[in-house]
Amino acid sequence: MIFGTVPNWARIVLLVLNWGSFIPQVRKLRRKRESSGVSLTYVLFNLINATEQFAFATFLTVNDLGGLLVGNAHSRGDQINLVQFAGVFFLWSLIFVSSVRFPSNDNLRGLKLAICPTIFILYLLFAVVPLFLQRATPSPGAPGDAPYEGWLVSWAVLIHQSYLFPLTSILCLASLIPQMHLIHSRRRRGSLSFKGLGIQGTIFSIEAVGWVGRLAFPWDEFKGQPRLNVLILWYQRVGWIPINYAFMALVQKALFWILILHRLHGNGRSRERERRPLLGW
Repeated sequence: MIFGTVPNWARIVLLVLNWGSFIPQVRKLRRKRESSGVSLTYVLFNLINATEQFAFATFLTVNDLGGLLVGNAHSRGDQINLVQFAGVFFLWSLIFVSSVRFPSNDNLRGLKLAICPTIFILYLLFAVVPLFLQRATPSPGAPGDAPYEGWLVSWAVLIHQSYLFPLTSILCLASLIPQMHLIHSRRRRGSLSFKGLGIQGTIFSIEAVGWVGRLAFPWDEFKGQPRLNVLILWYQRVGWIPINYAFMALVQKALFWILILHRLHGNGRSRERERRPLLGW
């Protein structure tokens, strides 16, 4: 099996569900006009993952390498995938900008405002911009020198597959830590959307399964080879996307339940404080 097995109508449904899952968080930030309770580091890690997906999909399309996504860079399925990547990148960017722009009373706010945008800019300069330099810089040989351009494309693909894809997977999981720490450091959840976490935990789980069928991989070509080697190759080509969605689903579900437990624990402490004067009397 080479091509994705998910029909285009299902891709569109998944796209709409994915984008819609961001609405509660975006609306809450815009309504409250403050970002207390939303970890800037948590948002940054997810934004880097979304940027990597969108940038690499665009790179493959520009260089007519759509076979790594669907099978044809100009197919309708590939276009739907690219549109979804673009939308998710925009939505995480909107949440990141809102988190930076709106005031917050969280600890170390000033330090995070200095570090997080700087990290994202450095990521763009060293990881995303080089993907497209090959199109912007002239070949040292004849114009359109195929060997030279092919070498640059292959080198860019290798760097991302070997280093940046695993990094995004680590960041997706690691995003749990700063947001969990922030939840436990506050009495109220602030601008963090409880509903949004629950919805995204469910939708991202569906997406993790759906992306396995939406992305192309020539499984038949690797019959008889060591299974671990094939899985590594699958991850480097397309598997990092569904795996990252699985990690994001796990994080959103974990944060959802952490918020529930934190709220129950907080209510318990409030009732205990209310009873103390009576017990003391």
